[in-house]
Amino acid sequence: MRRPKKGEYAPFHETYLKLLPPRGTARSLLRKSFRESQQLLLSLPEEMGDHAYESGKWTIKQMLVHLIDSERVFAYRVLSFIRGDRIALPGFNQDIWMEEV
Repeated sequence: MRRPKKGEYAPFHETYLKLLPPRGTARSLLRKSFRESQQLLLSLPEEMGDHAYESGKWTIKQMLVHLIDSERVFAYRVLSFIRGDRIALPGFNQDIWMEEV
């Protein structure tokens, strides 16, 4: 899979695309990211999961739930795209979803 060119993605995503290393396949980058994330999370003491850097901000556990929710939404969007589904894909309100955790 090649790196997308400007104009092939929304400008909003530029910030994230700039963070990608210049080389590597999507699969190798995902595996590396998974291993690094797993090592980081397993190194944290259990009680740190409830830590938020500021009052009213999400805790580490809440951020992890947000990542899991987002991955599910994006996986569904990819599936819809690959299958040629012509429906409008719904958005999601992360703050409302977090209230239900």
